[in-house]
Amino acid sequence: MNEDTAHLDLVSIIRNLAIGSGDVVFVSVDMGNLPLPKMAFEISRAGFMEIRDRYCAYVLDSLLDVIGDSGTLLVPTYCKSYGRHGKPYHHEKTPSDVGPFSEYFRKREGVIRSLHPMTSIAGIGVNAAAILENTGKSGYGVCSPFMRFNDYRVKFLCLGIPLPRGITYVHHLEHLYGVNHMYHKSYGYPVFKDNVLQPGPWLCFRRYLGIGIEAKMSYLEDALRENGKLLEFRKSPYIMQSTTVGDVDRIAIEMLKVDSCAFLEKPIEVHMDDPGLPPPETMASSVLYSSSE
Repeated sequence: MNEDTAHLDLVSIIRNLAIGSGDVVFVSVDMGNLPLPKMAFEISRAGFMEIRDRYCAYVLDSLLDVIGDSGTLLVPTYCKSYGRHGKPYHHEKTPSDVGPFSEYFRKREGVIRSLHPMTSIAGIGVNAAAILENTGKSGYGVCSPFMRFNDYRVKFLCLGIPLPRGITYVHHLEHLYGVNHMYHKSYGYPVFKDNVLQPGPWLCFRRYLGIGIEAKMSYLEDALRENGKLLEFRKSPYIMQSTTVGDVDRIAIEMLKVDSCAFLEKPIEVHMDDPGLPPPETMASSVLYSSSE
């Protein structure tokens, strides 16, 4: 932290991003890109772990101070290892893959976690249980926590991370709208809750791999900014942003209506091999054939 940013107060920054008492906030955090206060610590493995937790506590306390006792804080606790490597998921123990703050929050007393081996969300506060409990087997869609965001007027807050890296919610909208470059993949690896095996299969909306599909969520960021629906705090090297679920829904869906590939680097159409369809050489050149992920 340099002298120009040493005075920055995280609570004031969060409030200036239109986050306040009673809000339901879905926050994405990059601890390495925040204006943190100076804290002394021991140069050792234990010392580094302690200072990491102290900084995470500082960020969490700042957030809870802003939203108050009537607010709700939601944090992504996604797990890539389940889908990529078939590693069994233990609801109470499997760590988050979304950075140190996410994992610190997951282990915080009083925090609850939605049940899904890949797209779980942890939360604390008045509306946490209503949003995160009694969900379905799909990572996105009508029985997922994401579907309830609009009911509770969730605000998206990105601290130290730009919106394009913290807005996985868009995949939920792609799921609902229907896009050609993603599909519902079924997973049968073990999932345990309270040491009891939970019935599967578990579904997640996934992009096809190996055919050049690259997401570019900055298109949504640009659209929100152009419509005056993106609040930002910028002071090099820090960036903080916020927006609301209502604005994201409205603008993102309009973009998908115009182009279902609105959030990709370049448009693409995926066509699955089918014996009843014409051979690939007779199809348009923009069509790519694929098996599955």
